[in-house]
Amino acid sequence: MSSSTSNLVALITGAAIAIGLSASANAQSAPLSAQESDPGVMGWMQGFPPPEDKLITQPDSNYFSFPKLRWSVCHLREFLPTEEISRGLGAPVPLA
Repeated sequence: MSSSTSNLVALITGAAIAIGLSASANAQSAPLSAQESDPGVMGWMQGFPPPEDKLITQPDSNYFSFPKLRWSVCHLREFLPTEEISRGLGAPVPLA
C-alpha cells in the first residue's frame, strides 16, 4: 500500500471514528456493553443474504458508527481496495 493510500485510509478512519463517536454519544443515553455490542450478538452481516436491517454497506454513512464500527473495522479490506504484500522468501533481517 503506498504512503498516500495509507494516509488516506488513516484520515478516513480517524474522521469516521470521530463522527461515529459524536453521533453515538448524542443518540444513546446508556452505552451498550462490550457483550451487548458484539457483532455476533448484534447479528451484523449474518446469513445469505443478510437481512436488510443487519446489512452493513459502504458508502452508507453509518458503516463506521457504533455499534456497526466493530464489524466494519474487522472487515475493512471488504470496504476499501487493499493488496497483500509479501515480505519475500528470505529470512527476516534486522533493520540497520
